[in-house]
Amino acid sequence: MAAFRVALPAWNFQRVSWAAAVGVLLALTVTTFSLPGGNDLYLFYLPFAQGCLSCGYVPYFAQWPLAPLAFLPAGAEWPVYVLAAALVWLGLAWVDRANPAVLLLSLPFLGELWLGQIDWVPALGLVVALRARSPYVRGLGIALMAVKPQLAWLIILALLWRDREWWRVLAVPAVVGILSLLIFGPTWPLDWLRASSGLPVHIWRIASIDIWPLGAALVWLPWLARERRARIELAALVGCIATPFVGIYAYVLPLLIARPPWWALPLSYAWLLAYPWFGADAIRFAWLLPLGLLIARLPQLKGAVRAGWTGRDRPASVDSAGHEQ
Repeated sequence: MAAFRVALPAWNFQRVSWAAAVGVLLALTVTTFSLPGGNDLYLFYLPFAQGCLSCGYVPYFAQWPLAPLAFLPAGAEWPVYVLAAALVWLGLAWVDRANPAVLLLSLPFLGELWLGQIDWVPALGLVVALRARSPYVRGLGIALMAVKPQLAWLIILALLWRDREWWRVLAVPAVVGILSLLIFGPTWPLDWLRASSGLPVHIWRIASIDIWPLGAALVWLPWLARERRARIELAALVGCIATPFVGIYAYVLPLLIARPPWWALPLSYAWLLAYPWFGADAIRFAWLLPLGLLIARLPQLKGAVRAGWTGRDRPASVDSAGHEQ
């Protein structure tokens, strides 16, 4: 029987993952020409980029990284935006060695593109802040993350923790803040907070409405990690369930940075099982994704605690270029 055995080729799962991700990107781009979508892009971010500061419900300095939106071709804004945003996400997955198939096939990512959301901006900032050597470039990354402060605040704290150059890192966000006060006026933070408080609660934004008290009680959890990278990944997971009004699309950030296993993909759709009983409100169970990923890391944290926490970071493994893996 040995003579009849056929050697099957070994699967290169990395190539398969990238091929699937590119296929998804092309399919999404094509379907945008025939399906309605881009609600948030058209209602909020395009007017914001074109000068309506109260339309975007984001800090006013976000107009600077979002300025290219004003040049999207008329009549094809959403399809072009979907293609450009998906390419940015793919680039970030490449740089940070995330699984592109898990990212692009997940329900949070599909929601991100369907609505025309802008979480690629804080995601870009996070990858820059995590990997850049220059403290000023890391500071630029933190400034980009501050475009969505309700999602990024815990990650920013984790990034600054035990950074010996923290004052240099914060120099860039400070300059951005001062310039924004000079350009948009000293009262813009209050104007933004007033406008944001009046934003109606949409069905997409109740993903953590039932779980956020638990998330708020777990904000200390990232500081159990002994490596900087692990601490930031935990901060991304805890942060997205520690805020009461979070869109399911916001979960795309931890899907990128936490490098989740394959089962995160079906888990991102698990809340749909409650749809027959809860209808559209079933989306309030979407927190199953970040909480599940958080629970999966508890054995790792338990081992860190048993090994003894000294208050010092353990050096992370690095690649040949000197970047944290």
